[in-house]
Amino acid sequence: MEESKNVLSESSKLHMMQTVSWARYSGIISIVNLILSFFQFAVGGIKGNPLFMLSFFGFIISGAISLYMAINLLNYAKFLKMGIEQENSTKIYEALYHLRVYFKIIGILFIVLLSLIALFIIVAIIAAISKL
Repeated sequence: MEESKNVLSESSKLHMMQTVSWARYSGIISIVNLILSFFQFAVGGIKGNPLFMLSFFGFIISGAISLYMAINLLNYAKFLKMGIEQENSTKIYEALYHLRVYFKIIGILFIVLLSLIALFIIVAIIAAISKL
């Protein structure tokens, strides 16, 4: 299969390279945030937090999601940079795949959050009605 020639203008390449640096920055900040959350979790465990086990499961779930999202951002940055420098459309496609996965996760988390908010509102309305 023959590699297709990239038809990106210099302006497009410049804008895409800016997204590379911002995606890399955001991915690194996410990983640093995860490390700091781990230290906060560890200090809570050392000090004898009574809700340690409950916070452990929350940390594992949120940590796994955060790590996966950070890795996708870093992969996006890596593949897009390689694709632009090598003028390789396959690498650019791979970068866009990682960006799509990142935004799909954000969309799923947003839907879950909206569902939980709706559930809490319904429970609050039912609790308020039952007190009348």
